[in-house]
Amino acid sequence: MDAAAPMLPLPPAMDAVASASRHPAAAVPANHQDNSHQMHRQTRLVLQAWREQAHGETDEAMQRLNDLMERGGHALNWSGLKLTSLPDCFGQLRFIEQLDLGDNALTNLPDSVGKLTGLTHLDARKNALITLSACVTKLHGLQRLNLDGNQLEELPRDMQRLTALRELRLCNNRIVRADGHFATMTALLELNLERNPIRLTHADLNGLGPTTLVHAQNAYLAPEDKALLIEGTANNRPLPCVYLSSELKTLSQRDPADNTVDPIFTREPERRIQLLLEAASHLTSRLDTEMQQVTLGSRRLTRKDCLLMALETALEHNHDLIPVISYRLVHDMPDDTARFELFGGHLERERITEWSNRTNLPVKTVVNDDAANVGNQMRTLDGQNVHANVVLIAGTNTLERIRQRVPAPLSEAQTQAGIAAHLRATRAPAAALRGLEQVMNRTAMLNNFNASGASAMALMWTYITQTDEQPLRQNLLEAMQNRLSDINANICATGVIQRVIDIPNSVDFSVTAAISVEQLRDEMRQLAGAVNDEFEAMAGDVNEAFGAQSPTPTGPAQAMDLSADALLEDLAPLPRDFAALERLVLKGLESGQGIVEFVSRRQQSHTGELKAIIAILRNLPEFASGNLQFGNRYQVDSVTSINEADAPETNDHLLVQMTVRNTHTEAQKVVPLTQIGLKFTDKILRSRQIERANVLFEQHLDHIADSDRRGELPVMVSTGGTGRNLLLRAYRQIQEGIRDDVVRGVADLDATLARLAEISVQVSGKNGAFSAEQIAEMKTPLLRELESRQAARQAARRRQQQDLLDAETSAIKREMFQQKTHLELVLLRGIDADLVSAETERIFPAGMVL
Repeated sequence: MDAAAPMLPLPPAMDAVASASRHPAAAVPANHQDNSHQMHRQTRLVLQAWREQAHGETDEAMQRLNDLMERGGHALNWSGLKLTSLPDCFGQLRFIEQLDLGDNALTNLPDSVGKLTGLTHLDARKNALITLSACVTKLHGLQRLNLDGNQLEELPRDMQRLTALRELRLCNNRIVRADGHFATMTALLELNLERNPIRLTHADLNGLGPTTLVHAQNAYLAPEDKALLIEGTANNRPLPCVYLSSELKTLSQRDPADNTVDPIFTREPERRIQLLLEAASHLTSRLDTEMQQVTLGSRRLTRKDCLLMALETALEHNHDLIPVISYRLVHDMPDDTARFELFGGHLERERITEWSNRTNLPVKTVVNDDAANVGNQMRTLDGQNVHANVVLIAGTNTLERIRQRVPAPLSEAQTQAGIAAHLRATRAPAAALRGLEQVMNRTAMLNNFNASGASAMALMWTYITQTDEQPLRQNLLEAMQNRLSDINANICATGVIQRVIDIPNSVDFSVTAAISVEQLRDEMRQLAGAVNDEFEAMAGDVNEAFGAQSPTPTGPAQAMDLSADALLEDLAPLPRDFAALERLVLKGLESGQGIVEFVSRRQQSHTGELKAIIAILRNLPEFASGNLQFGNRYQVDSVTSINEADAPETNDHLLVQMTVRNTHTEAQKVVPLTQIGLKFTDKILRSRQIERANVLFEQHLDHIADSDRRGELPVMVSTGGTGRNLLLRAYRQIQEGIRDDVVRGVADLDATLARLAEISVQVSGKNGAFSAEQIAEMKTPLLRELESRQAARQAARRRQQQDLLDAETSAIKREMFQQKTHLELVLLRGIDADLVSAETERIFPAGMVL
């Protein structure tokens, strides 16, 4: 363990554990069902023992935390605790996978972190790290590393060992050199170097591919390096997508009342994707923790909006960035987001996950039956896109298929002469002849294709001349002319070959009888229409079947404990001496829940012998002198009013926060004290007063410092016996029963209120029991609560039914379509099954809910 315990006191949320709670026998209750709650509690025990420098207890508590992780829950969140260091025994957490240390004051990480070999996510944003310990380079399975907002000037020498990294965030540090750290991170999807005084060269990024996104705003690049990055290649290797400048701030400051064209969509697709990803990055970096939306032009976008819009744009214009955007979607959105809306449809999370892993990526096929426009379909090949992995793979596959059909191609001289003769005979533009000369002069072999521009053209010309089907041959000749016209001296060797390979992009070689892909798609669309007609005919039966399966609550209503013991628990009379007051206050302090006191409106002036607790505290001489203590442990520092102007009725209550200091540990604790004045009419607490008391009760719970304890009830005190406390406590419990579907209807509510009336007789006798009129006043707001819950339950049932119906009908349509295309096209027409399957996926994507 580190020699020095943290210099700052632990926050109240971590300091609320009594010393008795740290006993090993009580640390992990065997019968506790909520593992996450146990882990949270055990974390507090670890930090408490470590802060007290109890070495043995810290090690034991850490081991018990590791045992809990082995059972499930492999994520640990220690963010926002103002820690200055970590215990060395941290390495005991062998089963941890995700660790959040953000928003602390850490200056270094202990070497024991290097023992966390199962760690995949490490977040140390917003700390005070000056150097990054070399122990991090031992985490070979690390996929996400967030070091935003530190003071790092350099990275460890062996940083390049983190070859599994998919996201590396170094925003807002002091790094000045890359030192080749990123060269081997081939799995990297996103590298954020924003707001660093770093100098980059193209060599620093040469190991990264086009599916890597680099945020390098504010970085310095020499002119020659910037030119290489803009051109997109270095040493015939595709470079990543690098963002060197930003206009996010400018667009964020645009006047929302400006009705001109939305500036997002006036940008080129690449620039539009950059803006959306930058906006999403600002919302996920947690540097501005209060930001929930960002303004882009005339739009207010959430993080999810930004990522989905970026993915839609990438699907249409830049497939290289699909993996990084998909990765952000999968990891930034909650796990319960089962599907995402794209282009008005829904795509399952599993598909997005595949894209984030660079598998099953969509390949955009460009087909146009208008032969005059075939050559214009792939102008996006200009510049760096010819080196995109998807384009390279498609090009090499196409070239290999041509080789299989042309075992003995014509010579390059024969090819040039034959094409030139054809172009002159058809009076082709002079640009086509110049393009032919450019192609045939490219004789250098390229390893990616195992071909040169001239040899690729020889293969293509031989294939065209050997094609017997006249319509197909004519289409190919016209496509060749358009492609040659598109080639000039400024196009690189890879671009030339890609344009030659692209000549037959309107014809698929797997299709027999010389039909084009567009013709095949027309036939498949007709089949899809037939399937839809068939389905509509049976849709009534499907809807009827799902209507019969509507989910409804089953089983008997659960029993609700409305016994006198349960309702009177934590109820207390007004203290009549200091000893009783001390016991009451200590109970509120130890529980962290504070005290709620109910008084009549006429007693709010605090006249007479019985005074309200808040008044008693403030009037004690010891409080005035600053020497008020409870239990020889808690020194009262202040009792501060925090009443909120939430309604004209603010004079009906008083809310204060009592701040105490533990004289043994110097830790502070803050608990709320609330006094609620209730107005009785003819000895009846009317429904409006009951609801108002419940609102003020919720306000009290909201001011409890430990958020994990806000569901528990505080000590309740009354100046006038237990009747009103019993009523308000029962009201709250019945209200929770309605929300938990324990009380499901009016009959359940009537039976529950009847039981409550009987209990009031046991507690207060017949003369003090709740009257029928009082029960009726209590029933009125509960009926509204019941109606609201029933409406919400019915709406959820309808949504669930519709989702099931949508998924089922989509699956039925897809299966019907697959069966029909297999029969009509594969079995009867002999068309290649793989091509039909691919086109089926385009029309009815797996997982897409229609």
